[in-house]
Formats: sequence, structure tokens, C-alpha cells
Amino acid sequence: GNMRNESSLSTFVQHTTVNINREMPQDFFIWSLMNFLYCNPFCIGLAALIHSVKSRDMKVAGDVEGARSYGSTARILNIIATSAGCFIGFIIFIVLVTRR
Repeated sequence: GNMRNESSLSTFVQHTTVNINREMPQDFFIWSLMNFLYCNPFCIGLAALIHSVKSRDMKVAGDVEGARSYGSTARILNIIATSAGCFIGFIIFIVLVTRR
């Protein structure tokens, strides 16, 4: 019989896979709301809440980069507001405890 060499007929196809990160950025809305309601030093909590809402709006509109930018700013403002609120609370606590 006539045997063909199958390996000589095979072709090599190279596949390239591109993974697109479609993970939506966080908007930190709950944290911003808590800072606004309970711990709003120098209105930083309000600014964080505004940026969180803007981030959420950008997510709904499909603008991932805009949402990421506003979310990042909201996160920084929340860190500042939480730190300032804790610091002010600590100072008030120290003043009240040491007072006679």
C-alpha cells in the first residue's frame, strides 16, 4: 500500500490570547456615605460621596476609565476623612479623660 506521512501535512497555527480586564472599578459608595453621615471633617466626607456617585454614574455610562478615576479619588478622600475623624475623636477622648 501507499502510506502517507501525516506529519508532513500538518500546519502550525499560533494563537494569541488577549485578556481584557473588564472588572469594574470600585466606587466606595457605602464608605463615602458612612463618612458623610458619621464623620464629615472639613466636608471631606461630602466630597468623597460626590466622587463616589460620579464614579457610579461613569460605570453606568460605560466609561470604565472615568469610573476608575473618580473611584480612586473617592478612596483617597475616604482615607483622609476616616483618618481625620479618628484623630479628632481620639483628641476629644484624651481631652475629656484628662480633664477634671
